[in-house]
Amino acid sequence: MTVIGAKNGTVLIAPVYSVSVPASSVVDVDTVSKSLFSAIDYLMSFSNSTNLRTNRMMIRNNGTTLDDQMYARSGFNFAIGVQSISSGSDFKLRVTNSESFSVLVKFSKSVI
Repeated sequence: MTVIGAKNGTVLIAPVYSVSVPASSVVDVDTVSKSLFSAIDYLMSFSNSTNLRTNRMMIRNNGTTLDDQMYARSGFNFAIGVQSISSGSDFKLRVTNSESFSVLVKFSKSVI
């Protein structure tokens, strides 16, 4: 669990999800119904147990289209791509691993 905020003695906690993405593969690491959100803020880490990269990504949903923005990235330069995909009534967070080794993706999300 990750603490995502605290106010007046109340602590908000977000679950941390873990997904292994094999070498040279594409994996949808999260799926959310488009009817359930207007914005999702993702905090992600990518690790091969030696190196670490972190990303922060915002997904916006106006009811018709999805828009994403990666607004922070730091750490090791893995050959990893992250995309927001509209698939029928769902949104999918897709990770493309172009490395020759698997990568562990951990993320938490705040949904509005």
